[in-house]
Amino acid sequence: MTTNDARLPQPKAERSQTAVSGQRRAPRRPLYATTAEDISKLIHDNELAPGQQLPAEEELAKLFAVSRPTVREALRELEVSGVIIRFRGRRGTLVADAQPIVAGLTTLESIEALAARQGWRCETTDAVIDVRRLTDAQARLLGVPADTNATHLTRKKLKNGEPVSIMTTWIPSHIVSPQELRKRFDTSITEFFLDDADHELVSATAWVSAAGADKDEAAALGVEVGSPLVVLKEVFFDASGKALCECRNVFVSDSIELKVDRQPQDTRARG
Repeated sequence: MTTNDARLPQPKAERSQTAVSGQRRAPRRPLYATTAEDISKLIHDNELAPGQQLPAEEELAKLFAVSRPTVREALRELEVSGVIIRFRGRRGTLVADAQPIVAGLTTLESIEALAARQGWRCETTDAVIDVRRLTDAQARLLGVPADTNATHLTRKKLKNGEPVSIMTTWIPSHIVSPQELRKRFDTSITEFFLDDADHELVSATAWVSAAGADKDEAAALGVEVGSPLVVLKEVFFDASGKALCECRNVFVSDSIELKVDRQPQDTRARG
C-alpha cells in the first residue's frame, strides 16, 4: 500500500448511528455519509495523490469505528462522486484524478444542476446577505441610478467537500429586497430567478477573465495569495431586457473548464 501509515489518524472509539463521543448525531445523517466525509478528509489530510491506494475496507472500518458494510457504502458514494476508483483484487481502491467542473457558456445553468448532471456533490456555505451601494460602473451596467442600493449576496461553493468558488451577487434592492432574498434564497441565484414569476431570468451576458486571489479569497478557498482564479462575471436579464443582477463568481483555476461552441464566420464575398 502506498499510503503513509504514520500520518493516518488513530482509530476512533466505537460509534453508532446516533452518537459520537457522547454527542448525538442528527438522525437524518446516515452513517455511511459521514464515513464518506471521513475518508475524503483522510485523502485530503494525507495529501494522497491520484493513483495512490487507500487502506483496505477492514482497516478503514477499524479506523473510523464503523462496520465494513458502512465502509463499503461510503466507498460506493465516493466512487459515484468521482473521488475514488475501485478495482477488484490487489489494486483495491485508488484516489481518482480530480475532474474539473465543465460549464457551457451558452447555457444558463446553476452549478447545482451541473453537479447533478456530472455526478458530484455541491454544497453552499457561508452565505451572507446585506445591503451595499452600487459603484458607478455597476449602476451603469445594470441601468440604474448611481446611488442605488443593492441586495448583496456572497456564498462559497464546495465540490465534494472542497472549496472551489466564491460567488457574489448584486441585485438592485427595488427588484429584490434583502428581506425577500433571505426568505426565498436557497442555494442558487440562477434557480431563484428562473423560478421568479415577476422577474423571470431569460438571458445573460457573461465575461471571462483571470485574477490573482486576494487575502480573503485565498483564505476562503484554501489557496496561496496571488494564486490564479478564473473570474466569470454575468449580468442577468428578464424578458423585457431589464437587468436583474450582476454576478461575480471566482473559481480555483484547476476546478473548472468553461466551454463554448464556435463556428467559423463566412467572410467570403457573395456574388
